[in-house]
Amino acid sequence: MRVHRLWLAGLAALLLPAAAAAQEDEGPQMFFVHQEVVKPSMVGEYEAAAADWTRLMGGSDAAKGKIAYSAYSGPQIGYVYVVPIDGFSDFSEIGDAFDAVAEEVGAPWKEAGDRSNTAADHFESGFYVHRPDLSYEPENPRLGDDEAQMVHWDFWYTLPDKTEDLEAVAKEFVELYTSKGLDTGWNVYQAITGGDLPLYVVSVQARDEADFYANEARLNEIVGAEAEKLGTKALKAARRVEPFIGWYRPDLSYPQPTEMATEGGE
Repeated sequence: MRVHRLWLAGLAALLLPAAAAAQEDEGPQMFFVHQEVVKPSMVGEYEAAAADWTRLMGGSDAAKGKIAYSAYSGPQIGYVYVVPIDGFSDFSEIGDAFDAVAEEVGAPWKEAGDRSNTAADHFESGFYVHRPDLSYEPENPRLGDDEAQMVHWDFWYTLPDKTEDLEAVAKEFVELYTSKGLDTGWNVYQAITGGDLPLYVVSVQARDEADFYANEARLNEIVGAEAEKLGTKALKAARRVEPFIGWYRPDLSYPQPTEMATEGGE
C-alpha cells in the first residue's frame, strides 16, 4: 500500500469535519480504505512491488503493533487495502508509523513504492464506518473465518432524500433473516467521505464465486418471495447499485497470518 505522509495529513485535514460528525467517541468501528487501480499491462509488476513492500514491512520494527491492514484484489475493483482505525488521532499515528518505517528501511522502501506507483492507473481513498444496526450476524455462521476467501460487495449509491428508507429496508432484512435463523450474514459499511455520497456497501463472504451463487440460490428457496419484495423497496431508494468481487490477499496484508500466529504464541 503506497502511503505518502503529506498526502495522509492533507486528506485528514480535508475530511476530518465530515467524518468526525459521523462518529461519536464511542461509535462503531471506522476504516480507512485505500484503492489502487492498476494498469492491466502492469499487474505483474504491481504484484511484485506490493509483495516487496509487504516483505519490507514485515522486517521493520517500526511497523510492529502500529500498522495493520487487510488486502483484497479483484478484476474490477483493483487492489483494496482496509485499515481499521479508532479515530483520527489513530489515523495520524498510523501516518507517523509509516514515516518511521520509511526512515528505517531507506532506499528499498522508496524503490518498491515507486514501482507500484508506476504500475497504478489511479488511487482513491476514503473513510467508512461499520453499521452493525444494518448488518446481520448469524448465531451459527455457515463459514469459518479460514473458509471465507472471497467477498462480494454491493455498492448502494442512494438518493439523498432516501437514506432513511434504505436503512429501514436493511433493518427489515435483518428481521427476516433473524426470524428464519439463516446462517449467512452480511456487514454494511457507510461511506462518510467521498464525492458520490450517500453510499452504503454490503459485504458478504464466500469460499469462491461458485459458492456465493450456490448459497444465494439456496437462500432464495427459503426467503425468495419476501426478500424480493424488500429488494424492490430498496431499489426505489437507490441511484444505482454496483456489484464487485474481491479476493482476500493474505500475501499482501500486514501483519501476515504467519506473523499473527507467532505473535499470538501459536
